[in-house]
Amino acid sequence: MSLGSSTIIVQATDEFPRHSEGDLVALKDGSLLYAWGRKVGGDDTAQGCIVGTTSRDGGESWDQSAQVIRPVWDGIADVMSVSFCRTSRGLHLFFLGRVANPPSGSLYSGCNRVFQIISKDEGKTWSTPEAITKRFAYNIINNARVIRTSRGRLIAPVASVPGSIFDSYNEQRVHCLYSDDEGHTWTESNELAIIGTGLMEPGIAECGAGAIYMTIRTKTGHLYEARSEDGGTYWRNLRPSPLASAEAPATVVRAPHTGDLWILWCNTPYTGHWYDRNDVALAISKDNGCTWKPPVTLDHGSDHSFGYISAMFHEDALWITYYDWRFERGTGEPKAFHMTHSRLRKIPLTEVA
Repeated sequence: MSLGSSTIIVQATDEFPRHSEGDLVALKDGSLLYAWGRKVGGDDTAQGCIVGTTSRDGGESWDQSAQVIRPVWDGIADVMSVSFCRTSRGLHLFFLGRVANPPSGSLYSGCNRVFQIISKDEGKTWSTPEAITKRFAYNIINNARVIRTSRGRLIAPVASVPGSIFDSYNEQRVHCLYSDDEGHTWTESNELAIIGTGLMEPGIAECGAGAIYMTIRTKTGHLYEARSEDGGTYWRNLRPSPLASAEAPATVVRAPHTGDLWILWCNTPYTGHWYDRNDVALAISKDNGCTWKPPVTLDHGSDHSFGYISAMFHEDALWITYYDWRFERGTGEPKAFHMTHSRLRKIPLTEVA
């Protein structure tokens, strides 16, 4: 059973063949802003910029022309993977920037840093980018990842590896950056790692009373999980979760109307191929991620790949976005993310038991 209704809101073109890793936010005037990374090529290292489109009719239609929110700038060769978050300073937009000329030496090949920009006028103008990562490394933050807890702490979950990702893929580890002063300064948590197992692309949700739940991408056939009891300062209890998964990240959010955790992920059985992400599933936990109800499939296609999901509760519905990339099986390794669209699915809460 598929819940809600979906539509492609951004269509790939020959000029811009990849539209992915986006996030959605409700603006104070009642409109919706969707931002994403628009690339001139399909692969992760293709140059891109961050653009946005607005809907003023509840997602029924969107601006035909995308607004450029953040182009590349001197020293940064590519930007992608956006997350919205609000503080008293305004609307924050976090993103990943690939350094054009990292420090000399192969150690920093493919260096990425996490940046933030802030808008005080609901997305009309944005501040100059500020790096929130201190370490020069291959850092990864996914889209729709940064949260602001009930106690006001900003937390950004990050995966990183000190060398080139191509040489050290299985050495990835995860940690969080957190800020208690509305994003002015940032501190690193402890780091979680398993020798020989890459811990990738974490996502987090608040459970209450300072507890935070983390979900982690791996290529073991299952998502991993970890917990913090002190608001993200220290992480422990790293272990496999009961949720089978393709090699893809999950997005976990706390439902404001119930306090339950909702997780969205690609529960396609792991095949060893990164592109086999043929399902989008939803599961709900009523005990802060200790157990999960049986999943419901939201989207499926044996010749499609889905992923990098954003989730927002708004007006008695769950709004999710994810990439939709179709490839032809049986023709060898597919051309990475060529002709990737952005899809929006709106699920009324009345449809979810």
